[in-house]
Amino acid sequence: MIINSWSIIPNEILYIPKFKTINIHPSLLPQYRGALPTLWALKNRDSVSALTYLVLNDSVDDGLIIGQHKFGIDSSDNWRTLEDKIYSILKETLANDTLNYLNNNFKKIKIEKEPSYTGLYNRYRKTDLINEDFADIYNKINLYPYLEPFFYCFIYILNKKIYIKNSFLYKGKNKDLYNEPGNIILDNIWVLFCAKNGIIKSRLFIDIKIRDSFFIIFNKLTNKI
Repeated sequence: MIINSWSIIPNEILYIPKFKTINIHPSLLPQYRGALPTLWALKNRDSVSALTYLVLNDSVDDGLIIGQHKFGIDSSDNWRTLEDKIYSILKETLANDTLNYLNNNFKKIKIEKEPSYTGLYNRYRKTDLINEDFADIYNKINLYPYLEPFFYCFIYILNKKIYIKNSFLYKGKNKDLYNEPGNIILDNIWVLFCAKNGIIKSRLFIDIKIRDSFFIIFNKLTNKI
């Protein structure tokens, strides 16, 4: 069985197949065990990552590695370009690596690094405009629902949780005027979220729910935010 999921699969299921269960994990294991490792590779400005195939065991992302394919990360890469790189490698290698494993014809990967782990899957959805880099916010807002539809990141505005379905990088000419982390600016249909080192933007009523959009407009017009 081959799975590609962040859910913890019970051992009673993992060990049903004769040759156990192969997992597809997009990191240079044992680096970034856990969910959404691509976000952490981008967040930590890594220059290289990998697509790894491993045989699952009782621990999280700690099984026998049967294939590992490295790829470079450029300064211009984002959540989508990394997903495209991973998918391209997946198409080229999954079938061959699986057959090599079944035929016991694979090269065992020697693990020399200490393992590291990603942040908590749900906790990282909370967005902090003051302390988080704008590019990291942009990447996570868009990657979560791409991998798990209707699962969104959020920001607190006046103690109200505002979910954001989609975001874009703001490249306006006046960005230096707005770029005070924590500021929220209305620009026609756009909400500009000023974060550390830059600004992201989302559309009212499209990327933000109707009720939440009205909440932002009202509180912005009354100078509460």
